[in-house]
Amino acid sequence: MLEPLRMIPEPLFLVLLIGLTGLGIYLFIARSLEPTHADPAVERRLSPYELAYLAHGPRGVIETALATADANGLVQLDSKTGRILPLSSVPTDDPVLAELLKDLSKTEGSPRGLSLAEAITNTLAEVTRLELWKPSSYARSHRRAGAFFGGLALIAFLRLLDDHPSLGIASMWLLLSSLAIWKILPQVSSAAPSAAGHNCVQARRRSLEPLLLNDPSTPCDADERIFLISIFGFQELTRTRWAERIPLAGLVVASNPNWMKTPKSYFYALSEGEEAWTPSHID
Repeated sequence: MLEPLRMIPEPLFLVLLIGLTGLGIYLFIARSLEPTHADPAVERRLSPYELAYLAHGPRGVIETALATADANGLVQLDSKTGRILPLSSVPTDDPVLAELLKDLSKTEGSPRGLSLAEAITNTLAEVTRLELWKPSSYARSHRRAGAFFGGLALIAFLRLLDDHPSLGIASMWLLLSSLAIWKILPQVSSAAPSAAGHNCVQARRRSLEPLLLNDPSTPCDADERIFLISIFGFQELTRTRWAERIPLAGLVVASNPNWMKTPKSYFYALSEGEEAWTPSHID
């Protein structure tokens, strides 16, 4: 296999290698960085749950459902026991809130173990239909890029086995190997927001940032507060002055310090043998 590679003059081989590398960078990297603008009408039509899924995944849907139920008087926060008690006497036509109240009844008011499986599945289906969420094909495109750069790196390495290796080819081999490793490593989840979905979140985030910077005592529309939670999330809001306006957020975050890790359920259930959470963990 080395003989055909040796037959190509080194300058021509280097030009071909650089040209193919540039083509790969354009196809697999540069094109994915090109700005993609979502339809403003689509962005305005997105529900708080859909924006929350794009911003934070499944946990965002649960946070938004909890905040919406609290704003609508569907739950009662018991600061002494750390429970979020559903008020069954209050009717709701929102299927997500209905599922939340049902799950809270099962968990006896504890935010742990909440899954909202049906609501999250429906939300994912909707943002995928709107092409705001990329399915597993997103990860496959990274694997294809890794294979392309890896193949070029192998060709460059075989040419380096020649008796007189070139510094230019060695540099290209290092570059191609780095690109291949970067694309092959599981740095990208099997699914992620598309560029349009990311832009929807960023556009809404920019519109809400002035509200986040306002004094929390300033009157705020209930819908605006829900969207604020959808975009920024409980974790971020508990670090701002808004924490005092949203005590439920602080309770949920304090219920488990490790909740940002990948969970088996969307709110982190304690592993066996771990000490149970008590309200005294709240600062």
